[in-house]
Amino acid sequence: MGKLNHSGFTLIETLVAVIVLSICIVVIMQVFSSGLKALPSTQNYLKAFLYARNKMEQVLLTGNFQQGESSGSQADGTFSWQMNISEESFDTDDEESDQSSGKTNKGSSNFLFYRIDLSVFWHQGDKEKNYSLSTLVTKEK
Repeated sequence: MGKLNHSGFTLIETLVAVIVLSICIVVIMQVFSSGLKALPSTQNYLKAFLYARNKMEQVLLTGNFQQGESSGSQADGTFSWQMNISEESFDTDDEESDQSSGKTNKGSSNFLFYRIDLSVFWHQGDKEKNYSLSTLVTKEK
């Protein structure tokens, strides 16, 4: 008589494989669940970014950089914003010397520099969140 060839998995091997598969499925479900919970927060940050970018572009397109603080809110009250515009000065090491008179002009520039800081605020649950943008703008005198 010949030997019987028993190929296949034992009951223990099958149980171990099912347990490992179940643990992997539970972990994957938790990852997807946390991703779905974070979705509203991510959407609010995206909306705040787009709102801040829109506000910043409005100011940059007008070219009217009034120094000081201003604030406002979206029509539905979801987002509020605060903007600060200040004139910046930079020391330059460029010295232009007038050979005939011996005078030196230090740091003469034909440009004004403005720093624009914009923050957008919103409430998420019981916490206040914010998103900020800053830029430096040059304008001819």
